[in-house]
Amino acid sequence: MGGKDGSPARSLLTERWMTAAIVVITLLFLSINWYYYNKTRSALDDEFSIRLRALASLAAASVDPDLVDTLSPELAGFGMDDSNVASLDAIALEYDLASIQVLREDGIVLLTTRPDLFLHGELYPLWNMDHEEILVALAGTPSSTGLYRSPGGGYIKAGYAPVHSPSGISSIVVAAEADADFLQGMAGLRALLIVATTVSLAGLAIFIWLVSKATGSLIRTRESLMHAETLASMGRMAAGIAHEVRNPLFIIRSSAENLKKEHPGNAKGIDEFIIDEVDRLNGILTDYLLFARNESTSVIETDLVRLLDRSIRLVSDPELSGKIAIETQYAVDQATIEGEEKKLQQVFLNLLLNAFQAMGESGNLTVSLERLKSDYVIEFDDSGPGIPEKDLERVFEPFYTTRPSGSGLGLAIARRVVENHGGTIIITAGKNKGTVVTIKLPVDRAGSGDTDEPSIDNR
Repeated sequence: MGGKDGSPARSLLTERWMTAAIVVITLLFLSINWYYYNKTRSALDDEFSIRLRALASLAAASVDPDLVDTLSPELAGFGMDDSNVASLDAIALEYDLASIQVLREDGIVLLTTRPDLFLHGELYPLWNMDHEEILVALAGTPSSTGLYRSPGGGYIKAGYAPVHSPSGISSIVVAAEADADFLQGMAGLRALLIVATTVSLAGLAIFIWLVSKATGSLIRTRESLMHAETLASMGRMAAGIAHEVRNPLFIIRSSAENLKKEHPGNAKGIDEFIIDEVDRLNGILTDYLLFARNESTSVIETDLVRLLDRSIRLVSDPELSGKIAIETQYAVDQATIEGEEKKLQQVFLNLLLNAFQAMGESGNLTVSLERLKSDYVIEFDDSGPGIPEKDLERVFEPFYTTRPSGSGLGLAIARRVVENHGGTIIITAGKNKGTVVTIKLPVDRAGSGDTDEPSIDNR
């Protein structure tokens, strides 16, 4: 019988060029963001360096030059109330500095605004790390370090300036360390960049998803239009073929019947080789016309149980069904819908005959009907050999058939009738063997079909 309903339109994201373009755009976007961040970070770093050097120089200028030579680590606990410390405390508080230290040329801490962090008379903890900048300051030029991360995760930066002694030789420098508040612009910039990058990437992902969906919809629309144009062309062609071929077929059939009547003794094979083949060709032409036309019939209240029973009776002739056992399993006594009765019966007849042809001379066919929520579900489960996987994807395509005597339109017509009634039809492999055709029809939706008369020809 049939197979899966067509293949979906290929997603835009499966195209290699599109994947490459998305990767390039994403990398370019991130590169621009981080380039901007680094440029701004460098500019802020330069600005912070200038400010720290100026503040270190201000702090150095506030140290009493007359006391520089008297400062000594041997003076344990030297004047926390000293005017030098008080002035340094005022500068640190006013300019949001973490601390200010007065350092001897060998790195010993002489004065500090944070005795809890820097011990008087001990080596300055950043002496080795900032040794180069400290030497520049000892040479008489204010300096500053680069911006780096502390073990706690914050940014650290320090400025150094020389303290000029009365002798004119600088052997002491002032270290001004930046506070977190002082560097809050850098932290704020980093947080802003992370948020902006996250939001932008989310927006880019949504944009890509929308483009993919829109492109997929356009592809499906284009395929639908191409399919509609193909069907329209086929309809015009079928009408012309039917007009030109049906009359000669009628003449051939009539002539064969006359020969059979006039010469009954010599008419052997006429039924099999002429009349039957003419009828088969006429059936194929009828299928073409039925598929090409879009004629609607009257929509009436019809009972699916009655339609199924009638269809089964029509095909129960031993010449058609042979030794095939048909079992019905109806979970409801009545299944009423608004639909086109003739077209629905044509669908049922086609599926029954397909099952007979698949099973051959014997087999089992189960026809079931039940209601699931707002749908009636009809199943035709046969014990035939089943459908190969490669054919399942194409059996609903017009003109596709694996049988030499089929037109390839029976399942295409069935799908269109079912869909015009607001339903779906799918074909799957049976649990053990054979094929299962499942039809879902909405209980409360009227449809409009496409064909006129039920066909019992081989599909």
